[in-house]
Amino acid sequence: MAELDRDEGVQDPDSQTDRASKPARACHSRKQHNNLEPSVSSMPEEGSMRNVYALGAVSFFTDVSSEMVFSLLPVFILGLPGGNRALLGLIEGTAEALSYGLRAVSSYFSDRFRKRKAIVLTGYALSNVVKPLFAVASTALDAFVIRVADRVGKGVRTAPRDALISESIPGGRRGTAFGVHRALDQLGAILGPVIASAAMLALGMTARDVFWLSLIPGTAALIVILFFVQERAGGAGGEFRPLEGLRGVLTADFSKLLLVVGLFSLGAFYFSFVPRTRGSSASARRSSPSSTPS
Repeated sequence: MAELDRDEGVQDPDSQTDRASKPARACHSRKQHNNLEPSVSSMPEEGSMRNVYALGAVSFFTDVSSEMVFSLLPVFILGLPGGNRALLGLIEGTAEALSYGLRAVSSYFSDRFRKRKAIVLTGYALSNVVKPLFAVASTALDAFVIRVADRVGKGVRTAPRDALISESIPGGRRGTAFGVHRALDQLGAILGPVIASAAMLALGMTARDVFWLSLIPGTAALIVILFFVQERAGGAGGEFRPLEGLRGVLTADFSKLLLVVGLFSLGAFYFSFVPRTRGSSASARRSSPSSTPS
């Protein structure tokens, strides 16, 4: 009987170890859970729209600069030595294909390294620096290189910029955020051709002068990125895996949306392919290097 009492009073060493390890495991579990959540500094503040307005201003100035150039570019290219409609189609097709293809690449590096602002700045800098160089293009090949470089910049910046907007605002206000950004973007696209037309009609500028002038709003866009856009990369949970969760995103409803968008996109065409009149061809000849005063 005494032996039984002594046996009941002796605690199993394994059970002692198990009980002692429970608080440690709980603490470790809490640490792991905290590591999966974004840090407080990376979480968007409730109601904060600073990054949205800043990135909207960047798109506004960039679109002013871009449309000042692109509204004149098709006619300008047709007036260059070697320029023709087939080459114009090749330039636009190559440029747009690279732009869309590079978005997948830039999005990978944006998610992998969590440095969205640096990638956004690189893309905008490339586009805004090369566009004014159309002013010194002397052949259609020069225009091809500049145009492709500009679209490469767009492909680099688009995905990380949209991710930066998403991570700068609470989830319930993302519709508002992207609406504001898109409105500013389109406003710049409207003002760009207006400024180009006013510069040529009221100030007597040539197409090449307008290309140089586009450097001003382009520089303003880069200044806004440098001093007003803040990095907002949310915390990464665990090991980075590209395309993780893709199956969950491609739900039935989203797949239907992609199908509808794809069908409508088949009917889309770039404005460069709008048929040119004789008056436009004459304008192209006037803007070509052979007619530019030396």
